Formats: sequence, structure tokens, C-alpha cells
Amino acid sequence: MEDICFRWVGINSHFIGHVVTGLILLDKYVPNPPLDYILVDTINGMRLFQRKHIVKAGPDLILWKDILERKLPQAAFALDTEKVIFNMRAPVLPRGKKYHVVFLYGHETKEKTFSDNLIGELQGSMHKYICHKLQEEIYPSKGYLHGRLEAIKESAYTVIVLTNSILKGIFYHSELLTALENTRVLPLKIEDCSISKALQEVHMIDIDSKKYDWRKKLTAALRGHAPYLPFKKTDHIFFFHNDVDKKTVDAMIQRLEYPRFDLRVLSSGRDFKKDVSLRDNIKMCVEASAITVPVLSRVFVKKDWPAHEKDLAEYSPVIFPFILEKCETPDSLKGFMVFDSTRQTETWFNTWKETLINCLKSEKNNFT
Repeated sequence: MEDICFRWVGINSHFIGHVVTGLILLDKYVPNPPLDYILVDTINGMRLFQRKHIVKAGPDLILWKDILERKLPQAAFALDTEKVIFNMRAPVLPRGKKYHVVFLYGHETKEKTFSDNLIGELQGSMHKYICHKLQEEIYPSKGYLHGRLEAIKESAYTVIVLTNSILKGIFYHSELLTALENTRVLPLKIEDCSISKALQEVHMIDIDSKKYDWRKKLTAALRGHAPYLPFKKTDHIFFFHNDVDKKTVDAMIQRLEYPRFDLRVLSSGRDFKKDVSLRDNIKMCVEASAITVPVLSRVFVKKDWPAHEKDLAEYSPVIFPFILEKCETPDSLKGFMVFDSTRQTETWFNTWKETLINCLKSEKNNFT
């Protein structure tokens, strides 16, 4: 994820202590900016604490009205002509994962110090990643190796700090195999060493490379492809479907939640609570999700949609209908952008996934 630069377009002559109010103009459009961000003075490298209120102003820009507090003399405040950086926070954790990233490294002082410093950066206020230092954990109830492998499975990414030391570790091959099967692996080379065959097809980051900034490359990789969630949303998509279609929908969800995409998904067939009414289950899932996807099949259109159409209109979700099989599209959905899988080729999933992500970013198709 590249840094997004934005600049001051005006500062009110209104100082109260060390507080200044102004407007910030983004150099590029960001449809779903995260709630939290850090402003960094790129000249002095100083971080600023902030609170923000979003004000949309036209299709190509966003104006953010911020109250910035900086513990410096007023005379030192000169950001009106300088650029600052929009730093993205860690993405939402994929469903079923406890950590954003687990670190594998050897026992030499060099790699331990390097890993500790990097973990400190990622866990800091700028990124807020949830990291797991495998080398320092003890798993007495599970057994040492089993506990380590479970920790890897609970992580979205595995950063392998490549040195000669780690390649000689007695558990390295078991841990590497588990990481490759359950996470996205990011080899981070900090010294000259041989590369195992299993890692030769995985893109490696070399901290000594002159071709790129390895820190930016690492954080961009950790950021992944899933769009940021809008304010107060915990999941990207809610699939509303009939139980007859559960097997097909579950297969789609499995692919969307796969580490390559990391989308958080709710579905009526998997995530509805048994002790909650159907209407309240729908309401909770709609309110938690950025997009609601009605899965249109003959049974759903005949039974489920007429029963809950008014409820959905009341909750005003962003809606993106998915046509699973040939059926009559309800009149209330005919004006919406829909995806018709019955008209697609065998590669329809990739086309649909890209369209779905674009829909997440655009926040169009509100259903009222």
C-alpha cells in the first residue's frame, strides 16, 4: 500500500495553547479512509496526534477538518506549505486469525535484535499490528512444537527472518511447511544465506536491496488486498441466501476468506444465532457488514426476498445482488448493479471478486 500524500489548503488564525484548526486536501481520492491515522511531518519526522471529522466535498477529493495538538511552540508550526503522510493502519484480522503476523527467527543476537525492533515498529501507534514472537513463547499444555505450529496457523502472515542460523533450526522445516499451508509467507533476508527450495517461488524481501525501500515493501505486503472497513463495520460482506443454496455459498465464502483475499464474511447459513429471531439476525448482519449480497435463486426469490424485503429497506444497506441461477429478478432490485453468474464463463469467480471489491470501495447501490 503506497503512502497517500495530502497537503494543507488553509489554516485558521485560531490558536488555543498549542491547538490549531485547519483543512487537509488529499492528493488522491480515498473512498473508505480508516478511522485512525497518523500525520507525520516529513521534514522534521515528528508525529502529530489528531482527531478527525470527515466532510465529503465532490467526487474527486475529501476535505478533512482536523484539530491537531502538537506540544511545540506556536512559532514552530509550519505545516501549511509542507506535505504530510497518510499512514495506513493494520487491516482488520481475517476471520479465525488471532495475529496479523508471526515472526520466525533464529537464536543469534543479530536476528533477535532485528526482529524485536521490527515488531516494535509494527505494534506501535503508526501501524498497530498484532504480532507474535514465536521464539519467546512457551506452550507447556500443548507440547513445544505443537504449540508453535498452532500459533502459526492462528496468524495471517509469517515473516521468516532469513539467516544461516534459522535454516539450521530443528523445527524449521515443519514450521515452514505449516506456514506455507496456512498463511502468507514473507521471507525477509537480513544476511547472505542459502534459500530452501520451498521458498524459491515465494517473493523475498532483501533489506540490503538498493532497488526498493524494504520497510515500505514489507508493510505493503502485510496490508494485503482487502479494502478498509467503513466506520462501525466489522465485516466486508453479508450473504443472505436460502438454506438450499448453502453448499454453493459456503464454497464462495471459503475462497473469499482465503488468505489471498482476507475478506471478512457473514452468511445467513453460517453466522445466524439460534437464540435470536430471524429478523434480528438479519439486522445484526446488515449493520455489521459493508455490503449485503442477496443470493438470488428460484427458492430465495419466491420465499426469502418477499418476506424480508421491507426489513432490508429499513436498514438501508449497500446492496449487491448475486444471481446464482436463472430466475426472475425482483422488481425492487432491477435498478441495481447485479452480478449474473449464469452468464459468465468458468472464470466468473475472479471477475465477480474484482467487481465485489470495487463495490466495497465505491459504497454505491444503497437499498432504501
